Amino acid sequence: GVQGAKAWAEAHKGEYGDETVFVSLHLLRELNCLNVDKGEMFGFSKGDPEVAQLVLKAAEEIDIPCKNRMNLHCASDCAPLTQAGMKGASVNAISSKLPDYFRTRYDTYDNLSEDCLGACFELALQIVKDFSGEDIRFEFLRPQAEPSEEDIPVEEPLPEEEGEAPTSDAYDGAEHDGAAHDADA
Repeated sequence: GVQGAKAWAEAHKGEYGDETVFVSLHLLRELNCLNVDKGEMFGFSKGDPEVAQLVLKAAEEIDIPCKNRMNLHCASDCAPLTQAGMKGASVNAISSKLPDYFRTRYDTYDNLSEDCLGACFELALQIVKDFSGEDIRFEFLRPQAEPSEEDIPVEEPLPEEEGEAPTSDAYDGAEHDGAAHDADA
């Protein structure tokens, strides 16, 4: 989290120049609230305007609406990096009205949005393409033909070797402490 990012930023301050930018993706739930932060922590941490423009341009290229506003409710892992002088910006997708799951025990996997995660993954790929000039879209993202039955390998069962744990057929149901068990003892 933020503490780890702060420690990392302190350890690596000055190692990265203009050829490196950091984009933090966090709080990805409400796609209609997608935002690249102008700043975080009530303005104590400012996002880099060039990185924000990179994010906004990438979002526009793939037709994902994205705003550029101040994030007043929290800090992302990018805040310590920009405070250390590194170029970065934070992207989030959460309502400014702070839903009940924000930073509570209700912040669980079932509150994730597949649409939001997918769109933000596409956004991240587009940011990399725009910044580096390389298209890193992986083969698994491209539509592929369904495999035929001949393409699916058949796994043969492995023969039991001496010294292996007993199979479920050999288990007698008694509780064991993990130590070797000798029935004749």
